Amino acid sequence: MERAIAELRERGNATPAEFDQAEVNACIDRLSVTTFLRHGRYINRVAKMLHALNIIEENPFSSICNWSNDAEKALRSTRASRRRDVWDDKIFALFNSAVYQGGCEDPGEPLFWAPLIARFEGMREEEILQLGVDDFGVEDGIDYVSIHDGGKNRVKSEAAIRKIPVHPALVKLGLLDLVALRRAQGQSRLFPHLPRGETKGTFTEVFTKRFGYYRKTNNCYWPGRDFHSFRTTVNGDLMNSTCKDSIRRRLMGHEPLDAGEKHYAQGLKISTLYEDICKIEVDISMIKSPFDKGKTETEMNASTAGLRLVASNG
Repeated sequence: MERAIAELRERGNATPAEFDQAEVNACIDRLSVTTFLRHGRYINRVAKMLHALNIIEENPFSSICNWSNDAEKALRSTRASRRRDVWDDKIFALFNSAVYQGGCEDPGEPLFWAPLIARFEGMREEEILQLGVDDFGVEDGIDYVSIHDGGKNRVKSEAAIRKIPVHPALVKLGLLDLVALRRAQGQSRLFPHLPRGETKGTFTEVFTKRFGYYRKTNNCYWPGRDFHSFRTTVNGDLMNSTCKDSIRRRLMGHEPLDAGEKHYAQGLKISTLYEDICKIEVDISMIKSPFDKGKTETEMNASTAGLRLVASNG
């Protein structure tokens, strides 16, 4: 911070707002408390082992990298709380970035699909990233995605096990084409090239960092608007619509209020859920589908209309 302040003073014409911003920038967390503690404890364990093997005379980290429960709680309490914001019109900066404008080498690029699925389906990050081709099905003529805990899949709770109708916007952009492609390739997962993290064994561990880096390097990064914010936004969309709270909780995978609602939710028809998922509206006209040679939704609609016109004239 001192260096930034000094540079502003040397410039001579800096405004008070610029000095304030320099202080804010200097206070941005570079490392979470969890990561800080994990690295510190790892160093302490290594030094402890070296001391036990008589390779070093004493463990230099025994006091500085050894936190009690109270010390850990104090560290966490000093971290400024971060308010999660919804993705408002700033989402269009994301939709106008490279991967949404024909920049996908793989039509199944997770950076393209995962945010879109989150924005239209309201699914949790890990629920999306672990999707397999067999998780997609059809019921009463409506395409759906199934979230479950079979195999290596993980869910947050029993309430998270559910079926969600596939939003028509995702169908239009080619999500079901991706499912068909992965099946043809003999791949079991929708994102087969995405690895699990080494620490937690989750896809989220890896993808969260990639998504953060992508946003920062493509001018669509704002603190408070992260991947989970898509889910927060969908929840708000449903609350602002005529969607019943019981159906909203079912779509979001939230715990039912009571046993009666839990029993009722099990009997909800996919068509009922589809009506409410369609209430989520986001403009995707600027997005170029990786399955339509880089055409935007507007261009795809124009092409389709043209084909229909030719067919009707014939």
